[in-house]
Amino acid sequence: MRRHVHVQGRTLLYRLSLDGELEFKKVEVTTVDHGFEDIPQSGLSWIALEFEATCDETLSARFLLEQTLADDTVHTTALEPAKTNWVKIQDATHVRVHYRLSGEGTMRVTPLRLQGVTDTKPFAPPEANTLVISTAYPHESHLYRHGFIHTRLLEYARRGVRPLVHIVRSETDVIRTYEHEGIDVIEAAPLYGEWIARKSGATSLLIHFLNETIYEMIRQFEPRIPAVVWVHGVETEAWYRRWFQYLDNAKDLREAIRLKERKERQLDLMARLYRGDDENVSFIHVSEWFKSHVAEVDAKQVTTRSATIPNPIDDRHFQYTPKTPEHRFHVLSIRPYHTTKYGNDLAVAAVLALRNEPWFNDVTFSFYGDGPLFDETLAEIRKLPNIIVERRFLSSEKIYELHQANGIFLCPTRLDSQGVSMCEAMSSGLVPVTNDVAAISEFVEDGKSGQLAPAEDVAALAAHLKSLIEDEDLFLQVSAAASRHIQAKCGIDRVVAEEIAWFSKMSSTCN
Repeated sequence: MRRHVHVQGRTLLYRLSLDGELEFKKVEVTTVDHGFEDIPQSGLSWIALEFEATCDETLSARFLLEQTLADDTVHTTALEPAKTNWVKIQDATHVRVHYRLSGEGTMRVTPLRLQGVTDTKPFAPPEANTLVISTAYPHESHLYRHGFIHTRLLEYARRGVRPLVHIVRSETDVIRTYEHEGIDVIEAAPLYGEWIARKSGATSLLIHFLNETIYEMIRQFEPRIPAVVWVHGVETEAWYRRWFQYLDNAKDLREAIRLKERKERQLDLMARLYRGDDENVSFIHVSEWFKSHVAEVDAKQVTTRSATIPNPIDDRHFQYTPKTPEHRFHVLSIRPYHTTKYGNDLAVAAVLALRNEPWFNDVTFSFYGDGPLFDETLAEIRKLPNIIVERRFLSSEKIYELHQANGIFLCPTRLDSQGVSMCEAMSSGLVPVTNDVAAISEFVEDGKSGQLAPAEDVAALAAHLKSLIEDEDLFLQVSAAASRHIQAKCGIDRVVAEEIAWFSKMSSTCN
């Protein structure tokens, strides 16, 4: 393998260390095309590539593998750091890896770790008795992505279940693998689905966020494998349920209308499956409210084979520690910022409504999260001296650390089938301040285990914050009750035992 560095574009500094790590500082907005590996190949079916990369927030990077074919056309495959990228080799004359950078900042990249494979399939999937199929899963680069699935899988593994995760992706020329806290994950197109299922030895399919693509994939497994489908929300909602996303954004509204036909096909699929047309499929709804008021209403069909079991909260990790009166002066928000569904604008407005209170400057408000709406949403509030704003993903350890330092969890919402981050905060003893919408009241008893405001009511959210900050007895009482209530309802031992019992029953029934 020949190793070289090509730099196109103006840079402040680049350096190749003795151990092979590349450091790159870029000062122009124009794209830099940086190639550093030619990989000779002969008779290979797949190449596996691994590397680590870090870069400043002000710098964006794309990692690409280019195959130059015999007719001089170029086939490009996206690579992702901190994963093994198994790339299918075409009839290529040569292969190279390069980076495209835009923005300004510093990037560091480790040397490539390479492996060639001549077999038709790149590797043997890990052994598992349960294959979990989803559209996303946590990774070190996106810890928030469907973390509630990961929480249950860790507990499954402790109880003897051997899970393997298949994230269904559209790319057919690459399979990516990685491990997250002991759970093996494969990212692959549907055409690899049956191979993954059969070679792993899975006897149950557990599906989160079912869509047409996933269903067509599992429907063609021969013989069929029993499937349990979790209903979280978006996969069973009519297109207009998220009306709040379109009020100030005509472009998004036009896109939603354009996708209306796809949404209707999805609801038709759910209706057929709710009705029991496929005897190999059963369901778990995460809340009774969402099941009866949204899922079955929008699909116009009652579910025939289903259980209602909430998402589990790891109350062994999010342990309750009694709060002190001082904790009520520390308000926490940990939320995604990729949609207005999470009501982060309502949280900001509620805090701003309290600015004239005599105690306002004595209260610390902390906002953590990430997403395209982050900077815009927090632009006004971050100027205040008692506001902490950090744009980043948080590990579960860091979240619990913040739970310990704060007393109130500010988490308005516009649509939720449960609200997992809210439930985790309650388990730690934080008092939730949120909206009485969708399934929230199934998990928060207003005035007992939390404070609920009417939908879109900023004044009521502010009033609830005010009452908790001014009344230490109320705060301490609701804090203790919040933890007791949510651990009894969503504690991981009880929930996971119910889930395992359900999918074990469904597997034996179908088989």
